[in-house]
Amino acid sequence: FFGIARENVVGRSAEELFAGHEELHQWARAPAGTGPASETYEAAIRSSDGSLHHVVFYKASYAAPDGSPGGVIGTIVDVTERKQAESRQSMEHAITRVLAESSSADEAMPKIIETICTGLGWHYGARWHWDARAGVLKRRESWSIDTPAIRHFDMAHSGQAIRPEPSGHGLMRR
Repeated sequence: FFGIARENVVGRSAEELFAGHEELHQWARAPAGTGPASETYEAAIRSSDGSLHHVVFYKASYAAPDGSPGGVIGTIVDVTERKQAESRQSMEHAITRVLAESSSADEAMPKIIETICTGLGWHYGARWHWDARAGVLKRRESWSIDTPAIRHFDMAHSGQAIRPEPSGHGLMRR
């Protein structure tokens, strides 16, 4: 996950292992108090390949034989797939509700685009329609977060149609 071999992990501190991961440094610090304690955290962190992972940190502090703080034992569990499944299920439920509560597809579509975009963390989404008579794609509906750059992009492309390339253009032949 972090690109560190097991033999290079055991017995080392979080500060030594996870330079550049401030959220892990926060997690590894011993909880306040003098006795043993346990805590759980959730966070999103980047793995060694740069991909974002949702994780749950479990940590437990323990006391040394003389009663002084002995250290912290921790476990990091990658829950990315679970979070993605929960997000998909929530998005599917929201889209089903939109469809059930709308009187037509035209009424539902802007809400569906918004639901998909917010569910996936996208800043912009649009639905394009093929106009066979004109031979072009035309944008029908869109949704976006409100930023100057996206407003400019949306206004510049709101009436634009896309004419596909001539048949066979750009295709590689064997």
